[in-house]
Amino acid sequence: MGEITAALQTLRDRWTERHGIAIADLRVGANGAVEGSVLTRRQWTEMTQALPEATPSNVVILEDRATPAPGWREIRGDGPVSLHRTTDLAKLTTEVEPSDGALRWLGNWGADLVQTDDGAIAWAAPERLMPCDAPETWPTLPLLARDERLEGNADTVDKLEDCATTHLGTPYVLGGCSRQRIDCSGLMSRIFREVCKAILPRHSMDQRRCGVRVGREDMAPGDLVFARLIDTRTAHVGLLFANTDGGLNVLHASQRAGEVVCETLDQFETGYRFMGARRVLRGPSA
Repeated sequence: MGEITAALQTLRDRWTERHGIAIADLRVGANGAVEGSVLTRRQWTEMTQALPEATPSNVVILEDRATPAPGWREIRGDGPVSLHRTTDLAKLTTEVEPSDGALRWLGNWGADLVQTDDGAIAWAAPERLMPCDAPETWPTLPLLARDERLEGNADTVDKLEDCATTHLGTPYVLGGCSRQRIDCSGLMSRIFREVCKAILPRHSMDQRRCGVRVGREDMAPGDLVFARLIDTRTAHVGLLFANTDGGLNVLHASQRAGEVVCETLDQFETGYRFMGARRVLRGPSA
Protein backbone atom coordinates (compact mmCIF):
# COMPACT_ATOMS: atom_id res chain seq x y z
CA MET A 1 0.00 0.00 0.00
CA GLY A 2 2.92 2.32 0.73
CA GLU A 3 4.23 1.91 -2.81
CA ILE A 4 0.83 2.83 -4.25
CA THR A 5 0.61 5.91 -2.02
CA ALA A 6 4.09 6.99 -3.12
CA ALA A 7 3.19 6.46 -6.79
CA LEU A 8 0.06 8.59 -6.37
CA GLN A 9 2.12 11.38 -4.84
CA THR A 10 4.54 11.23 -7.76
CA LEU A 11 1.61 11.63 -10.13
CA ARG A 12 0.26 14.60 -8.16
CA ASP A 13 3.68 16.24 -8.25
CA ARG A 14 3.92 15.70 -12.01
CA TRP A 15 0.48 17.18 -12.65
CA THR A 16 1.18 20.13 -10.38
CA GLU A 17 4.42 20.86 -12.21
CA ARG A 18 2.64 20.63 -15.54
CA HIS A 19 -0.50 22.62 -14.72
CA GLY A 20 0.26 24.49 -11.50
CA ILE A 21 -2.34 22.41 -9.68
CA ALA A 22 -3.04 18.67 -9.69
CA ILE A 23 -6.86 18.65 -9.71
CA ALA A 24 -6.99 15.13 -8.39
CA ASP A 25 -8.46 13.59 -5.25
CA LEU A 26 -6.82 10.18 -5.15
CA ARG A 27 -6.36 7.91 -2.17
CA VAL A 28 -5.84 4.26 -1.32
CA GLY A 29 -8.93 2.61 0.07
CA ALA A 30 -9.08 0.05 2.86
CA ASN A 31 -8.82 -2.82 0.40
CA GLY A 32 -5.80 -1.31 -1.33
CA ALA A 33 -7.77 -0.05 -4.35
CA VAL A 34 -7.23 3.44 -5.70
CA GLU A 35 -10.33 5.60 -5.42
CA GLY A 36 -11.36 9.21 -5.85
CA SER A 37 -11.35 11.47 -8.91
CA VAL A 38 -9.14 13.02 -11.59
CA LEU A 39 -9.98 15.86 -13.93
CA THR A 40 -9.08 14.43 -17.34
CA ARG A 41 -8.96 11.12 -19.18
CA ARG A 42 -5.27 11.76 -19.77
CA GLN A 43 -4.70 11.78 -16.01
CA TRP A 44 -6.66 8.54 -15.69
CA THR A 45 -4.50 6.93 -18.38
CA GLU A 46 -1.28 8.09 -16.70
CA MET A 47 -2.54 6.69 -13.41
CA THR A 48 -3.29 3.25 -14.86
CA GLN A 49 0.14 3.18 -16.53
CA ALA A 50 1.89 4.11 -13.29
CA LEU A 51 -0.13 1.61 -11.24
CA PRO A 52 -0.72 -1.39 -13.50
CA GLU A 53 -1.42 -3.67 -10.53
CA ALA A 54 -3.86 -1.28 -8.86
CA THR A 55 -7.56 -1.31 -9.69
CA PRO A 56 -8.69 2.23 -10.51
CA SER A 57 -12.31 1.20 -11.03
CA ASN A 58 -13.44 3.56 -8.28
CA VAL A 59 -11.83 6.63 -9.88
CA VAL A 60 -14.17 8.97 -11.77
CA ILE A 61 -13.11 11.37 -14.55
CA LEU A 62 -14.64 14.77 -13.86
CA GLU A 63 -14.52 15.98 -17.48
CA ASP A 64 -16.58 12.96 -18.58
CA ARG A 65 -20.14 14.21 -19.04
CA ALA A 66 -21.43 10.81 -17.93
CA THR A 67 -19.93 11.45 -14.50
CA PRO A 68 -22.41 13.17 -12.15
CA ALA A 69 -21.23 16.73 -11.68
CA PRO A 70 -20.19 17.75 -8.14
CA GLY A 71 -22.45 20.77 -8.65
CA TRP A 72 -23.91 23.30 -11.08
CA ARG A 73 -23.49 27.03 -11.49
CA GLU A 74 -25.25 29.83 -13.34
CA ILE A 75 -24.08 33.34 -14.08
CA ARG A 76 -24.68 36.01 -11.47
CA GLY A 77 -25.56 39.40 -12.95
CA ASP A 78 -25.54 40.62 -16.53
CA GLY A 79 -22.93 40.25 -19.22
CA PRO A 80 -20.48 37.50 -20.09
CA VAL A 81 -18.29 35.69 -17.59
CA SER A 82 -14.60 35.31 -18.41
CA LEU A 83 -13.12 31.83 -18.04
CA HIS A 84 -9.39 31.42 -17.64
CA ARG A 85 -6.63 28.86 -18.13
CA THR A 86 -5.20 29.13 -14.60
CA THR A 87 -6.46 29.80 -11.09
CA ASP A 88 -4.97 33.30 -11.03
CA LEU A 89 -7.43 34.22 -13.81
CA ALA A 90 -4.61 35.76 -15.84
CA LYS A 91 -5.12 34.19 -19.27
CA LEU A 92 -8.48 34.22 -21.02
CA THR A 93 -9.69 30.86 -22.35
CA THR A 94 -13.29 31.57 -23.31
CA GLU A 95 -16.41 33.43 -22.25
CA VAL A 96 -19.97 32.37 -21.45
CA GLU A 97 -23.15 34.40 -21.67
CA PRO A 98 -26.10 34.06 -19.24
CA SER A 99 -28.16 32.71 -22.14
CA ASP A 100 -25.71 29.82 -22.56
CA GLY A 101 -27.27 28.08 -19.56
CA ALA A 102 -25.82 26.14 -16.66
CA LEU A 103 -22.17 25.23 -16.16
CA ARG A 104 -20.91 21.96 -14.70
CA TRP A 105 -19.12 22.88 -11.49
CA LEU A 106 -16.08 20.68 -10.86
CA GLY A 107 -14.81 22.21 -7.62
CA ASN A 108 -13.13 25.23 -6.07
CA TRP A 109 -9.38 25.66 -5.65
CA GLY A 110 -9.38 29.40 -4.99
CA ALA A 111 -11.37 29.85 -8.21
CA ASP A 112 -14.30 27.83 -9.53
CA LEU A 113 -13.44 25.15 -12.08
CA VAL A 114 -16.30 24.77 -14.55
CA GLN A 115 -17.09 22.98 -17.79
CA THR A 116 -19.06 24.75 -20.50
CA ASP A 117 -21.61 23.11 -22.77
CA ASP A 118 -19.08 23.10 -25.65
CA GLY A 119 -16.67 21.03 -23.56
CA ALA A 120 -14.19 23.72 -22.46
CA ILE A 121 -12.86 23.45 -18.89
CA ALA A 122 -11.61 26.63 -17.26
CA TRP A 123 -11.50 28.79 -14.14
CA ALA A 124 -13.98 31.51 -13.15
CA ALA A 125 -14.17 34.09 -10.40
CA PRO A 126 -16.56 32.62 -7.78
CA GLU A 127 -18.35 35.95 -7.27
CA ARG A 128 -19.67 35.80 -10.87
CA LEU A 129 -21.33 32.42 -10.34
CA MET A 130 -24.01 31.07 -8.06
CA PRO A 131 -25.29 27.54 -7.34
CA CYS A 132 -28.26 26.30 -9.30
CA ASP A 133 -30.25 23.12 -9.77
CA ALA A 134 -29.07 20.51 -12.22
CA PRO A 135 -30.69 21.01 -15.65
CA GLU A 136 -33.00 18.31 -16.94
CA THR A 137 -30.74 17.88 -19.97
CA TRP A 138 -27.21 19.10 -20.55
CA PRO A 139 -26.14 20.53 -22.85
CA THR A 140 -29.53 22.04 -23.60
CA LEU A 141 -28.60 22.38 -27.29
CA PRO A 142 -27.10 19.54 -29.38
CA LEU A 143 -23.30 19.47 -29.43
CA LEU A 144 -22.03 18.78 -32.94
CA ALA A 145 -19.88 15.63 -32.89
CA ARG A 146 -17.10 14.44 -35.15
CA ASP A 147 -18.28 14.10 -38.80
CA GLU A 148 -21.79 15.21 -37.78
CA ARG A 149 -23.81 17.69 -39.85
CA LEU A 150 -26.75 20.02 -39.29
CA GLU A 151 -29.88 20.30 -41.37
CA GLY A 152 -29.84 23.51 -43.41
CA ASN A 153 -30.77 25.18 -46.68
CA ALA A 154 -30.19 28.39 -48.58
CA ASP A 155 -32.27 30.28 -46.03
CA THR A 156 -30.03 28.96 -43.27
CA VAL A 157 -26.95 30.27 -45.10
CA ASP A 158 -28.62 33.68 -45.45
CA LYS A 159 -29.37 33.76 -41.73
CA LEU A 160 -25.79 32.77 -40.93
CA GLU A 161 -24.56 35.65 -43.06
CA ASP A 162 -26.97 38.11 -41.45
CA CYS A 163 -25.91 37.02 -37.97
CA ALA A 164 -22.21 37.03 -38.84
CA THR A 165 -22.43 40.53 -40.29
CA THR A 166 -23.67 41.91 -36.96
CA HIS A 167 -20.28 40.98 -35.49
CA LEU A 168 -18.28 43.05 -38.00
CA GLY A 169 -15.86 45.34 -36.20
CA THR A 170 -15.93 43.39 -32.92
CA PRO A 171 -12.39 43.52 -31.48
CA TYR A 172 -10.29 40.37 -31.86
CA VAL A 173 -9.12 38.97 -28.51
CA LEU A 174 -7.79 35.44 -28.17
CA GLY A 175 -10.26 33.55 -25.97
CA GLY A 176 -13.05 36.08 -26.54
CA CYS A 177 -16.52 34.73 -27.20
CA SER A 178 -18.88 37.67 -26.74
CA ARG A 179 -20.14 40.86 -28.37
CA GLN A 180 -17.39 42.81 -26.62
CA ARG A 181 -14.45 40.70 -27.88
CA ILE A 182 -14.13 37.51 -29.86
CA ASP A 183 -11.70 35.13 -31.55
CA CYS A 184 -12.12 33.10 -34.73
CA SER A 185 -13.57 29.90 -33.28
CA GLY A 186 -15.62 31.86 -30.74
CA LEU A 187 -17.22 33.73 -33.65
CA MET A 188 -18.18 30.47 -35.37
CA SER A 189 -19.57 29.16 -32.08
CA ARG A 190 -21.73 32.24 -31.54
CA ILE A 191 -23.08 32.30 -35.10
CA PHE A 192 -24.09 28.63 -35.20
CA ARG A 193 -25.49 28.73 -31.67
CA GLU A 194 -27.78 31.63 -32.58
CA VAL A 195 -28.88 30.53 -36.05
CA CYS A 196 -28.76 26.73 -35.97
CA LYS A 197 -29.46 26.24 -32.25
CA ALA A 198 -26.49 23.91 -32.07
CA ILE A 199 -23.13 23.98 -30.30
CA LEU A 200 -19.83 23.75 -32.12
CA PRO A 201 -16.73 22.65 -30.21
CA ARG A 202 -14.92 25.69 -28.82
CA HIS A 203 -11.58 25.39 -30.63
CA SER A 204 -10.90 25.62 -34.35
CA MET A 205 -9.10 22.29 -34.64
CA ASP A 206 -12.04 20.57 -32.94
CA GLN A 207 -14.45 22.40 -35.25
CA ARG A 208 -12.42 21.02 -38.15
CA ARG A 209 -13.59 17.52 -37.19
CA CYS A 210 -17.27 18.45 -37.66
CA GLY A 211 -19.13 17.98 -40.93
CA VAL A 212 -17.55 16.53 -44.05
CA ARG A 213 -14.42 17.50 -45.94
CA VAL A 214 -14.89 19.68 -48.99
CA GLY A 215 -12.33 20.13 -51.76
CA ARG A 216 -11.15 23.65 -52.44
CA GLU A 217 -12.82 23.70 -55.84
CA ASP A 218 -16.15 22.62 -54.28
CA MET A 219 -16.34 25.15 -51.46
CA ALA A 220 -19.70 26.91 -51.15
CA PRO A 221 -21.44 29.53 -49.00
CA GLY A 222 -21.98 28.25 -45.46
CA ASP A 223 -18.81 26.14 -45.40
CA LEU A 224 -16.12 26.59 -42.78
CA VAL A 225 -12.65 27.33 -44.15
CA PHE A 226 -9.56 26.48 -42.10
CA ALA A 227 -6.12 28.00 -42.49
CA ARG A 228 -2.92 28.87 -40.66
CA LEU A 229 -1.40 32.30 -40.26
CA ILE A 230 1.62 32.37 -42.55
CA ASP A 231 3.77 34.19 -39.97
CA THR A 232 2.94 32.16 -36.83
CA ARG A 233 1.19 29.02 -38.15
CA THR A 234 -1.64 29.68 -35.69
CA ALA A 235 -4.76 27.73 -36.62
CA HIS A 236 -7.68 29.80 -37.90
CA VAL A 237 -11.28 29.40 -39.08
CA GLY A 238 -13.70 31.54 -41.09
CA LEU A 239 -17.14 31.25 -42.68
CA LEU A 240 -17.72 31.42 -46.44
CA PHE A 241 -20.38 33.51 -48.19
CA ALA A 242 -21.05 34.44 -51.81
CA ASN A 243 -19.97 37.85 -53.08
CA THR A 244 -21.41 39.96 -55.88
CA ASP A 245 -18.63 38.94 -58.28
CA GLY A 246 -19.62 35.31 -58.15
CA GLY A 247 -16.73 34.37 -55.87
CA LEU A 248 -16.48 33.74 -52.15
CA ASN A 249 -16.00 36.03 -49.19
CA VAL A 250 -14.58 34.93 -45.84
CA LEU A 251 -16.03 36.45 -42.68
CA HIS A 252 -13.71 35.87 -39.75
CA ALA A 253 -12.27 37.30 -36.55
CA SER A 254 -8.90 38.41 -37.88
CA GLN A 255 -5.85 38.52 -35.64
CA ARG A 256 -4.07 40.51 -38.38
CA ALA A 257 -6.80 43.17 -38.61
CA GLY A 258 -7.58 43.11 -34.91
CA GLU A 259 -11.32 42.75 -35.49
CA VAL A 260 -14.03 40.80 -37.28
CA VAL A 261 -13.76 41.45 -41.03
CA CYS A 262 -15.22 40.27 -44.32
CA GLU A 263 -12.84 39.93 -47.26
CA THR A 264 -12.58 38.02 -50.50
CA LEU A 265 -11.04 34.58 -50.48
CA ASP A 266 -8.07 35.97 -52.43
CA GLN A 267 -7.52 38.68 -49.82
CA PHE A 268 -7.86 36.13 -47.05
CA GLU A 269 -5.17 33.94 -48.55
CA THR A 270 -2.59 36.73 -48.61
CA GLY A 271 -2.08 36.15 -44.89
CA TYR A 272 -3.26 32.58 -44.37
CA ARG A 273 -2.24 29.21 -45.78
CA PHE A 274 -5.27 27.12 -46.75
CA MET A 275 -5.68 23.93 -44.69
CA GLY A 276 -9.08 22.68 -45.77
CA ALA A 277 -12.81 23.26 -45.66
CA ARG A 278 -15.68 21.49 -43.93
CA ARG A 279 -19.37 21.44 -44.73
CA VAL A 280 -21.43 21.32 -41.55
CA LEU A 281 -24.80 21.99 -43.22
CA ARG A 282 -26.74 19.25 -44.96
CA GLY A 283 -28.56 21.26 -47.62
CA PRO A 284 -28.72 22.15 -51.30
CA SER A 285 -24.95 22.55 -51.57
CA ALA A 286 -24.28 19.14 -49.97
